[in-house]
Amino acid sequence: MLHSLASLAMKLLKATSKLVQIILGGTVVLTAPWSQAAGFRYEPKNLLLGIRQDGGTSELVVNLGPITNYLSSPTATITITNLSTNQLNAAFANLNNLKCSVFACVGSDDPIFPLNTLWVSRPRANRETQSTPWSRSLELLQGNSCSKMESIGRNAAIYGSQQPAGPDNTEVGVVIPTGDSLSYGVIIGSGNFGGSFPGNIEQTTPADFATAGNVVRSDFYEVRPGSGPATYLGYFEFRPDGKLSLVPAGSTPSVPRPTITGFARSGGTNFLSFDTIANATYSVLFTNTAGLGVALTNWPASPTIAGTGQAVTYSDSVAEADRFYVIRAE
Repeated sequence: MLHSLASLAMKLLKATSKLVQIILGGTVVLTAPWSQAAGFRYEPKNLLLGIRQDGGTSELVVNLGPITNYLSSPTATITITNLSTNQLNAAFANLNNLKCSVFACVGSDDPIFPLNTLWVSRPRANRETQSTPWSRSLELLQGNSCSKMESIGRNAAIYGSQQPAGPDNTEVGVVIPTGDSLSYGVIIGSGNFGGSFPGNIEQTTPADFATAGNVVRSDFYEVRPGSGPATYLGYFEFRPDGKLSLVPAGSTPSVPRPTITGFARSGGTNFLSFDTIANATYSVLFTNTAGLGVALTNWPASPTIAGTGQAVTYSDSVAEADRFYVIRAE
């Protein structure tokens, strides 16, 4: 009897993307996997990004792809393209007071990683200072956290399978109502997977994050079962424009190419405006038509300008209107 019911259930699973349950004597003995024809998708060992907001009505779960994509000793900053600014804007009124975490785990036998290896973020108290590494723990204890991590991915995929595919429900990102039984917040709890993890993995953006222009950073650790400190892999940087990147350990952070946002001439002064990011430095290189044949490295340069996270304006008092500018970011 049980065999025939299980066989029937598997046929139903192939024919529908909805959640299916077979119940015997009030006990659930089989539930559908989290695969679906359209909408959000999740597979074990996918790196997940969870975002919620104090007092918010929606949450966002993003699939950042296989964890192995982030472990191949990259030497340059990795831009996270799966995080959509459109989904951020749909889920949250602004980017202030967001709680963000990144996590993945090994929940079954694996040829490369020990069972219940975890990858988790840890917020920085000081943007410029690495946090204290998480401590490794027993395989059994880490398994409790791993099951919670995988449940977030599976639940998001189940929710996505029940909703029409569209801007708020893509293969890599899904917006879920706060408090829904399948939501990220229900499982993450106080940022520690319902108390199964020894600390809060969520970074909270400041109340003025959207306007102050300062980035926030969360360190990223590999926590293999055992004892001692976890392995530092780098840090995630979240910007007020909604962009997320991973700066691997030992690499040099890259500064995005600045965009000139305005130019005007008044009297004998040129005013050049360009966007910046916090903690970066900029120089304005300039020349005239006669100097265009000279190598850019030999152009005269302004004193360095500190980035603020917002547009800045450089003023250049010069009698001649024949002037060319290049912005150099460092």
